[in-house]
Amino acid sequence: MAYQLSGQYTWKQLEQGIVILNLDDGTYFTLNETASFIWRMLTENAVTDEIVQALQGEYNCSRQVAQEDVDTYIDTCLQEELILKIDS
Repeated sequence: MAYQLSGQYTWKQLEQGIVILNLDDGTYFTLNETASFIWRMLTENAVTDEIVQALQGEYNCSRQVAQEDVDTYIDTCLQEELILKIDS
């Protein structure tokens, strides 16, 4: 599955991770290291399988753990409307 970033948000890489700001209401999200890794891949238009493989390589974890982490994070982003599904 492929995703695009929602237009109502902007983001910035900081030393401790990524901060995402809602331009409409001023709310923001701070991302931990793993979420920041996944977010950066989403901004590069990576599809789910690419993100899972990259997460496995970066953190030396099993495919199952990487898949669960990616699925959970993407579900959260979709619920918060940080990203939108697109046809790939």
